[in-house]
Amino acid sequence: MPNPPDLTLEAALREHLSFLFSDWGAQIVKNETGAVVIESGGFCLKTIREREFFIFFIAPTAHPHGWENADIAIAAATGEAPLDVRTSLTNLAAALEPRVAVLQSAFAPEHISATERVMTRLREAAVERSRSRLSR
Repeated sequence: MPNPPDLTLEAALREHLSFLFSDWGAQIVKNETGAVVIESGGFCLKTIREREFFIFFIAPTAHPHGWENADIAIAAATGEAPLDVRTSLTNLAAALEPRVAVLQSAFAPEHISATERVMTRLREAAVERSRSRLSR
């Protein structure tokens, strides 16, 4: 039996990310306890609630199982340094709203290969930074 929908999480996403629904035609494509997936053109946004905080992932619509941390996906799409969008819907909304068009383009079929290469480099760099901090 599938998990029931998380109506509280869906309402919070619709409130904080209202621009995705009103300006970009986003739709809820999956909703179950603790996890909601929104599709907006070329990308999907997965939000997972872990107790009091959130975890965000972004995947291309064409590869809906290729989830990447939202901060890395946004950085790969924009060429900016990774933003701290973890745990807060407010931070995520502030990061996404001015960058949706760039994300749509970066996750479009004609650009997704290049975007995935950049995400891989950013992920590897983040792992390396984490390792170097641990070895100090």
